[in-house]
Amino acid sequence: MDADRIHVAVSNDGTKIAGRVQGQGAPIVLVHGGLGDGEVSWFFMLPYLVEHFTCYLMSTRGRGLSGDNADHSRERQFEDVAAFVESIGEPVGVFGHSSGAVWALGGAALSPNRVRALALYEPPFPALEPPLSDEQYARVKAAIAAGRPADAVQVVTGEIIGLGASERALFSAPGVAERAQAALPVVVQELPEVNRPFEDALLQKLSMRVLVLHGERSRVEFKHAARDLSERLAEARLFEIAGAGHVGPLTAPEPVADELVGFFSS
Repeated sequence: MDADRIHVAVSNDGTKIAGRVQGQGAPIVLVHGGLGDGEVSWFFMLPYLVEHFTCYLMSTRGRGLSGDNADHSRERQFEDVAAFVESIGEPVGVFGHSSGAVWALGGAALSPNRVRALALYEPPFPALEPPLSDEQYARVKAAIAAGRPADAVQVVTGEIIGLGASERALFSAPGVAERAQAALPVVVQELPEVNRPFEDALLQKLSMRVLVLHGERSRVEFKHAARDLSERLAEARLFEIAGAGHVGPLTAPEPVADELVGFFSS
């Protein structure tokens, strides 16, 4: 990462939202998922994007280069994305993954004139059922309280997200494991927010083109949520990434990036 290129914005509640900047070309903002941050989440996909775009790798509140705040509600997350987008000073493309796709969608609804196109990879909306059960949430909190962060990550990745063994192994790798475990206190605050349905009133504010991506091997609940969202949006296209699961930007970075390049370049 280029340590000299860091972009900083200030959200409505005074929280600093920051991210590194990589690449050349039209600007796109990338919003990571729950167990990552802007410093590490795009490591595999970034090489396929930087020749086409200036990539703003924002970290959500409490992660990476960003500041923190006691309030991790989705309303504040939406404001964070909107503030970061607006601070760039020109219309941008926005891509969000997992919970970051929810924050990106809400941020775009708050700043529709600053988002020229929006791409989302499996926002975990409760289409068939809530993505998180009370029992799973209790076990994540209990594992953290007992000093077993690796067990908490396994509940999140294996049961809540539904990753296969090889995908879960990514979160045990040196460097990634430490980042994922360090994010757990923030994850605990944010997990209930993904169980909340997305209001039609916000969706109606989205006038830009939207690309909704999902993995071929993802849980049926994630696929259904992606399809349901694409049907609720006037200018949305749904596309499946062959062979990928919920962490497609990590395990299938080139095909995901190819879709983004085609979409944001058109």
